[in-house]
Amino acid sequence: MKQNPFGLYDFLGYLIPGALFLYTLHFFFGNNIIYELLRLDDDIQHSEIMTFIPAVILAYIIGHVFSLLSSFFIENYATSLYGYPSKYIFVKKHNFFIKNNNDSYFNYSNARKIILFLILLPISFTIIILKILKISIFEQAKTLPQDLSEVVFKKCMLILNINLNINTEKIESDKEKDGISRDYFRILYHFIFENSEKHSAKLQNYVALYGFCRNISFIFLINFWITSYFLIFNNFEYNNLILLPLMLVLSFLFFTGFVKFYRRYTLEALMGATVFNKKILNTENES
Repeated sequence: MKQNPFGLYDFLGYLIPGALFLYTLHFFFGNNIIYELLRLDDDIQHSEIMTFIPAVILAYIIGHVFSLLSSFFIENYATSLYGYPSKYIFVKKHNFFIKNNNDSYFNYSNARKIILFLILLPISFTIIILKILKISIFEQAKTLPQDLSEVVFKKCMLILNINLNINTEKIESDKEKDGISRDYFRILYHFIFENSEKHSAKLQNYVALYGFCRNISFIFLINFWITSYFLIFNNFEYNNLILLPLMLVLSFLFFTGFVKFYRRYTLEALMGATVFNKKILNTENES
């Protein structure tokens, strides 16, 4: 399938998040970085035109930076918390902390998760509160029903085995632990993307949506910490008292949106594999 050089993800994943960050800096924190960088006078009428193109370019660049950072922090935290969607769609059990070979929790992986937990404290705090209150409406990392899970997994194994000549014995034996591991899911994803135009269009949309939510969540997380700084060092100004919980809630909501669309993207690829293809149907009919 052909892709445009400047697609939906460029708008949702880069340009809009970058522009949002510039707007929040200006309206919430009084910092107009465009005028400061270009040394323009707010009173000059043509300054608005002169700042438009640099503003778009800067927003796009900032969007790329936040996309990288959000993948390091937001996406890694989500996978530490729930596992990859290709796992928790099939497997309910997932441990946040893991033991090393010495049966100890003191290891690099757990230390990294604690750091992520603290950096993403607004999200972590909200998740803990919702768990305590037993509110499950925001939980998006859901496992498929057992019957459907078995059908989807079986069809995916057929595609890997028959169409791609991949031995699936190890994947099947590790299903209860790993579901379909991330690397094999990538193979399935690329197979469906290249062979089913209907599914590839949906996959692109879901990638744009989960990237958008992930990046926006990270921007509100950054704004939360900026607001916290001003709240501490600016004598608890009233505006910051309002902004702090607002940034917390928005960061969590878009984190939830990221988990939701990341799951839908994965499920779309798996369902695409489930309903595909003629070669598998012919093989099953012959047997």
